[in-house]
Amino acid sequence: MAAKGDGESDSKGPPDEKKGNALSSLRDLVGGLRALSGLSTSRSTDFVLPPEADSARDDVFAGGDGSRPPEVLVVGATGETGRIIVRKLVLRGFRVRVLVRDLFSKTLDTLGTGVSFVKGDLRDADTLLDAVSGVDKIVCAINARDTEAPATSADPQGDGDIGYADVEYGGVARLVRAFHDSRHQMYGKAEASKVTLFQFGRPAAFDAWTAVQPPSALAEMGMAARPARVSWTMTGASRAAFLGQVFEVYEGVAEAKCAPRRYNLLGFSGLVLRVIGNGKRYRLVLRTRGAAAVGLQYVATFATVKNKWITVRLPFSEFTPYAAGTASPWQLPRTTGEDDEDQAADVPELDRRDVVQMAVQYAKPEVAPEKDDGQFYLAIDHIKAYRTQEEPDFVLLSSVDVSSRAATAPVITDVAQEVTPEDADRTAWKARAEDALRLSGLTYTIVRAGAFTEQPGGQKALSVSQDAGDTGGGGGSSSSPSRKISRADVAEVCVKALLDPRACNLTFDAFESMYAPTAQTPSEDISVLLGRLRPNT
Repeated sequence: MAAKGDGESDSKGPPDEKKGNALSSLRDLVGGLRALSGLSTSRSTDFVLPPEADSARDDVFAGGDGSRPPEVLVVGATGETGRIIVRKLVLRGFRVRVLVRDLFSKTLDTLGTGVSFVKGDLRDADTLLDAVSGVDKIVCAINARDTEAPATSADPQGDGDIGYADVEYGGVARLVRAFHDSRHQMYGKAEASKVTLFQFGRPAAFDAWTAVQPPSALAEMGMAARPARVSWTMTGASRAAFLGQVFEVYEGVAEAKCAPRRYNLLGFSGLVLRVIGNGKRYRLVLRTRGAAAVGLQYVATFATVKNKWITVRLPFSEFTPYAAGTASPWQLPRTTGEDDEDQAADVPELDRRDVVQMAVQYAKPEVAPEKDDGQFYLAIDHIKAYRTQEEPDFVLLSSVDVSSRAATAPVITDVAQEVTPEDADRTAWKARAEDALRLSGLTYTIVRAGAFTEQPGGQKALSVSQDAGDTGGGGGSSSSPSRKISRADVAEVCVKALLDPRACNLTFDAFESMYAPTAQTPSEDISVLLGRLRPNT
């Protein structure tokens, strides 16, 4: 006798049982049709809560100011942690949209009718553009701490590293790009996360810059072979190249600069450059009218990877005052009895409202300059400014394993560098996904969660850390007993971060303390914990 499948009914069962099965099937069919009836658009539907849940509702947006609650796209919503994040968002009054790969009733029943559904695939950039259209924020919890790799077209069984690359990293990178494109299409430059200052494929942008032949006092005195050779030229369809050679042995600076023009960058946090170079360090210079009057300019240095395109993110906090025409940071003349704190207080800050010129420079290295041949090459695709945001745009749930790996061995995060087979594990791709988000210009929060437990939230005090050696009393990886956190607690961290200014541009580990909260040592508010961390920008 053949065995029956799970979905096969027994025709010899009692009449009442068969009737019940038929009614149950009819209810499932009606429920599926009802859910599908609201799926023609991605607009949210009213969420119907049971009375006991409604009485416990923590509605963040219940104030009578008429403000519309943000709409949040949750990616990875059908996972165990993602479902908890969705429930917490709905209970707090957010409008919630979830990305799903199919619209089957099983998928829809998993999340209920309190959210809007949009079909999409992290491997398909076109579907992601539709998914992010109109949303205010994104929470990405794809495969967070799951044990199996997702299946992909190149890896249909989901048992190889291709899945990690295509989804863990590639999916996040496509999602970030789609979010940028959607904002720009809907709102234009006023609401875009980044604003283009120079796109060097455009003739007007290229023509605004020129090479500077700096005077060389040493060459004039016959102590150097000749002045620096500097060129500013187009080397491709969309790239401008700053190249040449500095001949002075110990000093010498080469520069290309733009024509003077006022740039009010008050609402921005920093600059983003897309460059390819010869592996040497370069400088981006900002000049203001006020600083120029006292002989100062502001300089940030950055490294290049030889023959590799990279994205460089330079927050304004990294620009240091230099004396104009020198290669060393400017120092205020010290008075008798003045300590370092007083000295730092007197350093003039960059006035973002008063930037009138930008320049790129190459200077001989401070260490062993005589060993440097003085040759430089830096091609630039664009220079953009990224906006200052009051709240995170994007919350990414990552893994504490990224911190643990970084503490013991370098993790390849630069998206321009190749990942060798021995490095191509999930941790490496998660690290690259983090870096893609950090360099995107979006305001972000990256939560590196410890190993997940199924315990209810709030039973243990939470710990957050940016020190890879801070293990809470145990080992540093997610497999360590001390590096764990309940799914409910990490979901709470993600949801709280969405509206917390202290969460902007943070990357941190999140795990539970070894001790339960008590009256003497209560669990601290998440916002207080975040306020102790250092932003990446």
